[in-house]
Amino acid sequence: ENLALLEDMAKFQGNFASMLSALRGYVTTRNRIYWVEYDVNRADNDNAWERLTDQRDQLTEDQQALLDSIAGNRGAFMLLPNEMFRLLKSDRWREDLYIFSMQALPLASRMQGLLSDLVINQQTLLAGELADGQRDLARTNQLILFGGMLALLVGLGAWYWAGLTIASPVR
Repeated sequence: ENLALLEDMAKFQGNFASMLSALRGYVTTRNRIYWVEYDVNRADNDNAWERLTDQRDQLTEDQQALLDSIAGNRGAFMLLPNEMFRLLKSDRWREDLYIFSMQALPLASRMQGLLSDLVINQQTLLAGELADGQRDLARTNQLILFGGMLALLVGLGAWYWAGLTIASPVR
């Protein structure tokens, strides 16, 4: 579960970075190709965000707090592109670059920092689970070895007892 959650976090982070890059390309060049790229990445990012928030109950309290902070930043950020697109279609089209650099980029940077903290936290949990699993496996191997030796001793004892109580009187 932790590995799947980490994968969803990475997908969200990657989609967001791609979406931000496409938005930057569109507001600086007004080339529609970047808008299409932004639109595709936004849909992917929305899907990744939905998957991530659906798994909220699998997160620790600290991770849930980080996710809440990310949600606030993401919500504020997602309002800005529509405003930029509206400005791009007007005679005030250079204001979109100002909004992008002064509002969208700081929000995106803060959100990506929070998401990095969340991913690091998840990686730490996964590493801890792996270490616990390795300890459990080593303990299980020791128990199996001890049980095998005990079974061998019991078998030898039963063989000796059977030899004394059954074979000797028959002989």
